[in-house]
Amino acid sequence: MDLQKQMAADAGGKVSDESLGKISKLAEEQLKLEEQVISLEKLLKETKTKLRGVSEGELPDAMSEVGMSEFKLTDGTKISVKRTFVGTVTEKNKPKAHEWLRENGHGDLIKHTVNASFARGQEESAAAVTKVLKELGTKFTSKEAVHPQTLQAFIREQMVESPDFPQDLFNVFPVQKSTVGK
Repeated sequence: MDLQKQMAADAGGKVSDESLGKISKLAEEQLKLEEQVISLEKLLKETKTKLRGVSEGELPDAMSEVGMSEFKLTDGTKISVKRTFVGTVTEKNKPKAHEWLRENGHGDLIKHTVNASFARGQEESAAAVTKVLKELGTKFTSKEAVHPQTLQAFIREQMVESPDFPQDLFNVFPVQKSTVGK
């Protein structure tokens, strides 16, 4: 049974065929659009992966093979490769990395997020601080982290300014990255 006939049966014949047809078409369109969104998100993810492969691998490697780090095309396009640094903090290293950040005056990079769930009628409890949440027995999560983009900028800065920066704690590694523009 198609969607329109099923809807008519559910409505007990109280709705016009025209209205049911419109609803049926819109529902089908929504399903089609949802499938398109899923497909496009998958394509975007794949394309970003390919772009990263070219900009951080193939193009810098090709330029390195000919001994170039920058050049301009006759149309004004400039291609350049720069060395940068990236890194992450693993769960295993997080306590030591956060301790290092705090001890070296960079504690403000760490953001502490507290999420709590409250049932209806617990509005007063919702205003309490994290310490009180434990005492109330309210379920909550607490997380400390440095935003990934903030961390990347910080790592690049430290690699230039601080020879004592603990690269192993932040899983730092160099990356050659190309840029192409006019």
